[in-house]
Amino acid sequence: MAELSASFRLGGLEIAALSDGVGEQAPSDWFPGVAAEEWVAALGLDAEVASLPVNFGSFLVRGGGHTTLIDTGNGARTRGQHPGAAGLPDRLRELGVAPGDVDLVLLTHFHADHVGWNLEEDGGPVTFANARFYLHEADLAYLDDPNTPVSEGTAYSESRIAPLVADGQLEGFDGEFSPASGLVMVPTPGHTPGHCSVLIESQGERLFVVGDAAPHVAHLERPEWSPVFDLDGVRASESRRALAERAIREQALVTGGHFPILTVGRLGAAGAGYRWRDAEVASVE
Repeated sequence: MAELSASFRLGGLEIAALSDGVGEQAPSDWFPGVAAEEWVAALGLDAEVASLPVNFGSFLVRGGGHTTLIDTGNGARTRGQHPGAAGLPDRLRELGVAPGDVDLVLLTHFHADHVGWNLEEDGGPVTFANARFYLHEADLAYLDDPNTPVSEGTAYSESRIAPLVADGQLEGFDGEFSPASGLVMVPTPGHTPGHCSVLIESQGERLFVVGDAAPHVAHLERPEWSPVFDLDGVRASESRRALAERAIREQALVTGGHFPILTVGRLGAAGAGYRWRDAEVASVE
């Protein structure tokens, strides 16, 4: 089984990568229109494969006076479907964190695999009852727009977001937004209209949690490669490039919720794209 959790230090903060399950994804969904030999080489594979592992990940940030969760996974709906499925509450419990301890929840975007544990089950209750939730206004507007195509996924997302909006527990924002010291929601639209990456800063160290701006490090190396899940592929590519440039400029570490645990690296310029290098981080005993 793939790793389901790992913790490391960033300045004075403790960061934990937590999995709500590890499934599989077709390469044609992640790299549509890309010749097989190109994505095979980019992923360092010996040959073409039928599926790729996909982690459904969240991040817990402890320190600075807050216990912050970035994204809430698929939720109970996937229990039994793949290794670790619906396991986010278990991963938190293993770290000694009760749902009531979480006081900030930052949602990178509205997709179902990032908002599932907003509620314990259909109809409630709220899993993180003491938390303030944040989601970009453009995503809230998209879900509220009568012209938005109705699907099982959007219906599930609405079921996990609308109750929080109605109760005043979820707050929208526009532009770059800091819900607490050392945490910045950075708009990286394209995957969804209001998709955000999260910049975490502590004691001069920086880390970008990229959400679905890049489901694989190859998307950061080749920003023009847009998965089928990007609602606006051109805009998503622009966001990936801007994110890579900022990470290089600010000497920030980079990680993502769909990356295998634990994947943390740095980006450098490489021709028309970028180069990923794994980075060493200080583990938490």
